[in-house]
Amino acid sequence: MSMDVLTNVSENVCGDSVPRKIRKVEEEEVKKGDRIAQFICERIAHCNYVELKMSSERQQPAAELTGQKSADQANDSAKHARIVQRKTLALLSAIDARTTQELQEVEFIAEDVSNMKNTLRYILARVDKLTNPVERKQRQATERPWSKSPEESTSSKAQQLPPHDCPKCTFCEPCHYSCH
Repeated sequence: MSMDVLTNVSENVCGDSVPRKIRKVEEEEVKKGDRIAQFICERIAHCNYVELKMSSERQQPAAELTGQKSADQANDSAKHARIVQRKTLALLSAIDARTTQELQEVEFIAEDVSNMKNTLRYILARVDKLTNPVERKQRQATERPWSKSPEESTSSKAQQLPPHDCPKCTFCEPCHYSCH
């Protein structure tokens, strides 16, 4: 079956072509990933700036760190370092939560796409079955018993074997049982 038929069938079933939907979902996921990456880069740059500032404060000569003023500066630096550490940990946990949520959404979308593929396979199998001339004749013969003569209807019933427990027999849709 050609891709055009698949596209037409999927457009009729889903309202839009599946490849277009998949492309749209992929583009949205890439945009989300770009936003997260940009957010992480901004936070890392800010943390690097704060760390650089703190290290430059620590490198001041010991003579400047005398008296009450130097003690206040040291306390402020320690407070600032604790605040930055808490914010960084909170940021990392938020990033982890968002990443987990994004992964769950991607898994859900992948499962949805898989379900769509299975549905389309089923539809294509039905279309193939409906368009196959041999199966169409068999189906018409079984679907319209009123169009047969009484002799034909009894002979077709005689050909259909009842269910039995022969281990060598397999079930076959068009002929019901095929004994080997």
